[in-house]
Amino acid sequence: MFDLNYYKRLFSYLMRMVRKVLRFDLPSIERSASEYIILCAAEEGVQQPAVTVKGQLTKATGNYFGDLSTYIEYATSLTAKHAATEVYRIENVTYDNGYLYKGFIAEHVSSLGLPSHGVAHQVESMLLCSTPSGSRYFGDWLVADNCRELLAREMNIEPLKIRPHTQYIHLPELNKILGLRETYNEGTIFIKNLYVTNDQGYNANKRARCNELRSNLRKNIVNDGKHNQMIYIGRGSSYSSGRGLINEAEVIEYLSSIGFLIIDPTQTSAIEILEKTINCSVVVGIEGSQLAYGFLALKEGGLMLTLQPPYHFQSAFRPRCDAVGVRWGFVVGVEQTGGFDIDVKDVADVLQSWK
Repeated sequence: MFDLNYYKRLFSYLMRMVRKVLRFDLPSIERSASEYIILCAAEEGVQQPAVTVKGQLTKATGNYFGDLSTYIEYATSLTAKHAATEVYRIENVTYDNGYLYKGFIAEHVSSLGLPSHGVAHQVESMLLCSTPSGSRYFGDWLVADNCRELLAREMNIEPLKIRPHTQYIHLPELNKILGLRETYNEGTIFIKNLYVTNDQGYNANKRARCNELRSNLRKNIVNDGKHNQMIYIGRGSSYSSGRGLINEAEVIEYLSSIGFLIIDPTQTSAIEILEKTINCSVVVGIEGSQLAYGFLALKEGGLMLTLQPPYHFQSAFRPRCDAVGVRWGFVVGVEQTGGFDIDVKDVADVLQSWK
């Protein structure tokens, strides 16, 4: 039987791939919104200063995603502009295998493959809880995507929860620990009213949801009073990227000597990591998604200290930390063949000055 809707989705999918290769603008389904809602207004506020020592920013040379000066300003500004939480209602959208289809628009969420055959299941309303960045980066999944699921709960709308194409080994555990839905939507779904959010700003509503994630964790992880106060979370023995810390062994040796617990997240379950880190005072690690455990576990007033490759200075965790009353800081390394190294004295000075 000829399935016109399937071939329409397939054409839209292939056209999106062509436009991407040719670097043409990719149309967004938000342009087709029937309704626009400001759920929480934009805000301006203040931020606590980053915890660091003199001379660090002079070593920063770049960022993978854009202009370095933007990320430096984001890391150092004492004022904050928090964007509004916006909701778009879009009628008659089809979800299929990681993509949203509206007319001849195919919008990517997760790289799960080509459109699939089959009769679409019809749903009245859903709120999209997944993002392309959350499908690629664990830290964005843990904070950005899961905060959207809490928003769906707040608005009493069924969540559209799409499995990330990156295999996060701790995903099933964390959904359970954080009180989130443990299943992901499968098959083809025709959604009469799809709600899509712009949820970048850490306004009052977003801050409340960040704290709700942390509160849900503390309901499900027992704090027996024997938790560790200082934690180093590595990128993992099986992880490879341009953010290789060449002298990580030296850094770990120093941190161990002053009482830090060293955790390899690729060799430890999510529940074990969180049991060991719950309400800790300091989390140190190479800038990256594994520090999302610190976002969850650090006690209010604690410190997340990021070890930064000079060629990828990144400040994404700063507003997240600020939203939940956690301090954020950084030490910038020096580029070496195969990665970068960190001056252990700089780490020691930051930890000493913070105390």
